[in-house]
Amino acid sequence: MDVLTTLALTSWKTVNQMIDEFREDQIKAMLDHEVATKKRENVIERLHQRYCKLRMQRERAELMAVIK
Repeated sequence: MDVLTTLALTSWKTVNQMIDEFREDQIKAMLDHEVATKKRENVIERLHQRYCKLRMQRERAELMAVIK
């Protein structure tokens, strides 16, 4: 994880303020880090929600590219 993602995980407020700025791979790294360290349920849930949304967008774009 880089400095920015580490900073984002300092509090629930910073997670919510910064979460939209991160790529799918950064969110996954943050999620893995949170699960391995602080284990804050609300932060894990929020990161997972964002990760799933980004993954779905990527997968949908990949599927649409196949049919075009």
